[in-house]
Amino acid sequence: VLGTLPELQALAESLMTSTLRVTRLDPATIDRRTGEGERVTVYEGRGKVQTYEPHESDRERVSGTVVVQRYHVHVPVTAGPFENGDLVEILASPYMPHAVGDVFRVAGLHEKSHQTAQRLLVDEITNVREVAP
Repeated sequence: VLGTLPELQALAESLMTSTLRVTRLDPATIDRRTGEGERVTVYEGRGKVQTYEPHESDRERVSGTVVVQRYHVHVPVTAGPFENGDLVEILASPYMPHAVGDVFRVAGLHEKSHQTAQRLLVDEITNVREVAP
């Protein structure tokens, strides 16, 4: 397996047909009161978005119910490093043009010893239902 790992990684990358940008808050710019700040790009390049078993959850908010959808984002092994809370935006996607502009939040890292791609567990907010007055 170790001898063919570079070939398998190249094969995995050939399936990454979308262009993604991953950003995170620059700690030097975070406002302590609001938690907001400037975002810096930590990766821009090839990627793939997919889900095998959609897992959605309803979360009640004061303004309504938010439905969160779980996906995987695959990026090359050499990309990153990434952190929980990073944002992933789809910049281009020839096979999912409707998804351009979608933004995901990294919820977890899925690493293993002999990986062909980095797999990021991400959440997408897919629907908001307003609470009736």
